[in-house]
Amino acid sequence: MERSQYYPTISPRFIEETAIENNVYFLLHLTTFYLTKGGRPVIIDKLFQALLKDMMTTTLQYSIEGNGRLSRTPELFTQLPVQKMALGLSKAFDLSPVIALSIIWPNWARSNYQEHLQRFVDFAVNIMNVAPCSSDEETALKGIHAMEKFCRGFHFPATLEDAGIFLTDTEMSELIKSCLPQEEVNEKAAIYLILKNSQ
Repeated sequence: MERSQYYPTISPRFIEETAIENNVYFLLHLTTFYLTKGGRPVIIDKLFQALLKDMMTTTLQYSIEGNGRLSRTPELFTQLPVQKMALGLSKAFDLSPVIALSIIWPNWARSNYQEHLQRFVDFAVNIMNVAPCSSDEETALKGIHAMEKFCRGFHFPATLEDAGIFLTDTEMSELIKSCLPQEEVNEKAAIYLILKNSQ
């Protein structure tokens, strides 16, 4: 496995790029938490929605207004499989955590949205400003696509190939073992499909 072209380097816009990277990284973590943890009071959901919208706006306007940075806090979110996969991918290929998460998140979302369909619909409509479609599934998928487009707007890769990573099935299996050594067999099968779709 070779080192990726996305390995962090110093650039003239390092502070701005780091702030944007940290914001998007936190945004993807917070979005995952919002989508998968149901049963909260409505007021908490509204706070999540407001925070996500504000962070997206802040991140998009960073270079104009010079807003401050958010520090990464992966320890808060690593209990979710998507974060475990991203962390494993980051370590295996020397990717920055946000690059790994931008590759994993859309495919994780596409393979999990039906389990939390109403959450994904709320996310699409209330956070990503997607107009409701004729079916909830279509609305949810458009919300996922909108988040993927948001990340691509910052030139983050959406696939392993975009990051210059080409894995064989054997390498993929080894990566899954390193990401989730304790997980059950059917969980590993689901993760394999997510990573395979990320190629």
